[in-house]
Amino acid sequence: MNYQQWLQTYACMSLFTNEEILNGAPMPDGWFNPYTISQEQIDNMREEFDGSGLDWQVYVKENLPNLCPKTERKLKVESNKLKSVKRCGSEIVWIDKKGLPHEGIYECKRYELCPRCQARRQKEHINRLMELDGCRYVFDQDVTAEYGKENVYNFKLADGRKVSIIKTDDAIGCELGYQSARELGNIIVTKTRTSGNLGNKPQKEENKEQRTVMVTSHIIEAPKEIKKAIKLEYYEKTKDILPKTLDELASYLKQCNAIWLDIARSHCDRIHVIGKKLLSITEDDIDWTDRQVFIEKELNAQVRQAVPT
Repeated sequence: MNYQQWLQTYACMSLFTNEEILNGAPMPDGWFNPYTISQEQIDNMREEFDGSGLDWQVYVKENLPNLCPKTERKLKVESNKLKSVKRCGSEIVWIDKKGLPHEGIYECKRYELCPRCQARRQKEHINRLMELDGCRYVFDQDVTAEYGKENVYNFKLADGRKVSIIKTDDAIGCELGYQSARELGNIIVTKTRTSGNLGNKPQKEENKEQRTVMVTSHIIEAPKEIKKAIKLEYYEKTKDILPKTLDELASYLKQCNAIWLDIARSHCDRIHVIGKKLLSITEDDIDWTDRQVFIEKELNAQVRQAVPT
């Protein structure tokens, strides 16, 4: 859309065209002239826009007709990548299976950009190799079909060589020891994937009935006293919740997630949604009596602190 076409277009939520607004007609809330904003302002808008590349593309198409939506989508994707790297290592929060706020550390997993995640991935790889002391290893051979996925760990070194660790009594390749594990620690952590299950901890089989609940993981940018106030208000509003069935538990967890986000948003200007957490719940998670005891102690402790001495 060129400038003349934009002038003749009716502004969003208005009975007037953009040209009429420029000539003095009532201006809708949030209206602006996209042809007068600077490149720096556009860059700031893209950076601060809270959404995906596709979300930004739609916004640009509707509000910034002077820009190419597809190009802006690519720019927003790259912007979000850099933003996630900057946030890597930040404290994140989500509601756990007991309906309590759980604190963890955000890992962006942008291995091609993030030194923190690169170092963590390499450390995990070396630790896995250390657990495979006594296995055999070979270079540039495809051995998965012969030995089975459960007996092989494949990866690529930074120099391009492919390595396969094998659990076998066969006298193949070399024996893996602590020294060779360190020598094989310099792996490529970007654009390549490892394969094989050797050294992975087996997943526990659950024979009990399960439900899956999705909750939000997010960063709260606020001082400690504000974060504490959010927790206390959340405890007060959810202290009487006591599920009795698996379906009730799933429903209450969604409710708790919504309550927590509402309280957090009411106490601070912005919270940054990082992603989703999938909680797998069973009948073992239904009993929330320990939760009630914990919340009661937290609230009582706050009352005692508030009483003057």
